[in-house]
Amino acid sequence: AAVTFFLARRFGVDAAGALQSALRAGPANFDTWSTRLRRGVQGNAFRFCLLARLSPIPSWVNNYALPLADVPFETFLPATLLGMLPPLTANVYSGACALSLASALTGGGTVDGGSLVLGALSALSGAAILQ
Repeated sequence: AAVTFFLARRFGVDAAGALQSALRAGPANFDTWSTRLRRGVQGNAFRFCLLARLSPIPSWVNNYALPLADVPFETFLPATLLGMLPPLTANVYSGACALSLASALTGGGTVDGGSLVLGALSALSGAAILQ
């Protein structure tokens, strides 16, 4: 994330400016949307970064878009680390549940009902995000 932040800052500014100019010539509502987005980032960049990380937007989009929205690195890094914790925790827990279930199915252990329910909820939440 940090590497792409600096790459986007170094090489993406000119491309983003050209794209923004081209889009401004298009639909009239883009300029309003762009202005509101920039105002939101400037108002509370940490909250914006954190919510972007928690949204179903792919990480690579955030890695390039947030630096182009003038989010400072001192805000980007902590918000990114904090925003990556919930999905990372859900992925690790899903993997642990899958291992426990595989072990129980092969006769190597037991699975309690709580683990099955939490594992199913974790899998459903992952599937819902992908929708």
